[in-house]
Amino acid sequence: MKKRVITALIAAAVFIGLLCTMFTPAFVILLILMSCISVYEITVTVGIKNRVMAVLSVVFAFAVPVAAEFLDGSLFPDNPVYAFLSANKTAFAVLYVIVMLMLMLLDYKETKFPESAVLIFLSIAIPAAYCLLLPFRDAAGVFPALASTKAEGVFLILFAMFSSWMSDIFALFTGIKFGKHKLAPEISPKKTVEGMIGGVVGALVMNVILCAVFRRFFIPEGAGIVSSYAFVVPASVVLSLVSVGGDLTASTIKRFYGVKDFGKLLPGHGGVLDRFDSCLFVFPVMYAALYMMNYCLAVR
Repeated sequence: MKKRVITALIAAAVFIGLLCTMFTPAFVILLILMSCISVYEITVTVGIKNRVMAVLSVVFAFAVPVAAEFLDGSLFPDNPVYAFLSANKTAFAVLYVIVMLMLMLLDYKETKFPESAVLIFLSIAIPAAYCLLLPFRDAAGVFPALASTKAEGVFLILFAMFSSWMSDIFALFTGIKFGKHKLAPEISPKKTVEGMIGGVVGALVMNVILCAVFRRFFIPEGAGIVSSYAFVVPASVVLSLVSVGGDLTASTIKRFYGVKDFGKLLPGHGGVLDRFDSCLFVFPVMYAALYMMNYCLAVR
């Protein structure tokens, strides 16, 4: 427990420092590192023996945040190469899948389809989920009907993190103290219904406090809906429950492949993916909710 707490405090300090530079290249570098390390952890977990596939998956994980941040068509609008790359990001992703499948076929005796399919899917899904932090950061431009200031972008990132991490923290301690009824004993024997409820309530309280702090010190009165309690309260409950699904899905993968953690980079916590597994569900669900809300308000 002591090792977990020390690692968590160091990670929190680094994360806060990066939040202060989220509108600089440092933030993209963070996403690149998270993506590459997480995908590498997947290659090790599923036991991919094809080194070319393993390397290519990490290279693709590197490329996704770069493309998400810089290939939006606005950086060099008069450059034909840049315009071509910006307009064909989806085509390159499809090409990546085809190349990976061809590599699997060339080494079909050693490279099995189940492991290859897991790697291909997660090497796309993981970086894509991490990159949703970019539209959260730029909420004032991406969701103009919901946000109007940079501070709201910072709030949304912290809100998404809190919905995942605070839920996990409060679920742990509530489960230790009051846990009696197993939530999913065949997947994660230590998780309890009481822990899940404690996690949802704890995350809700912390998110309300976070919202109050931002409304008091950083977000001007009359700002967007995303910093209102009417959004924060129901969204916090839903996202906390979604985070449980992400956590259990990661546990299912680890149990299937017979590993305790995805990695060992963070003492007491496992790997990078072990810390962000529930975020991989929270970020897309939150993005989808914001996108639909923004669309409905914009066309009203």
